[in-house]
Amino acid sequence: MALGATILTLRKARGLSLTDVEGLTGINKGALSKFERGLEGLGPQNFDKLCTLFGTTPSVVYAIAHNATQQPDILTNAANLQLLVRNLTKLIDKYISAPDDVRAQIDELLG
Repeated sequence: MALGATILTLRKARGLSLTDVEGLTGINKGALSKFERGLEGLGPQNFDKLCTLFGTTPSVVYAIAHNATQQPDILTNAANLQLLVRNLTKLIDKYISAPDDVRAQIDELLG
């Protein structure tokens, strides 16, 4: 349920209606609504389309949704959520583009 709620919050933070998202991604607005309410899955291709629309990756959205199950207040402030998504996405991009030895050091620190 937190995954759908995370997508809902991100959509609303962007000021997008279900119809807007349908027009931008081709995802059926009824299916998206059910996903946001935790009633149905969405499928990996459509989930990827949403992540692209929000300028992030599935990993970032999953991480936020996972943390939201323990800290539901993460999803209460749309502006803070957008900032969190933006910062996590930048952090992942920097990690991916870092040299192998730097990534190995980070992995060791986090492991």
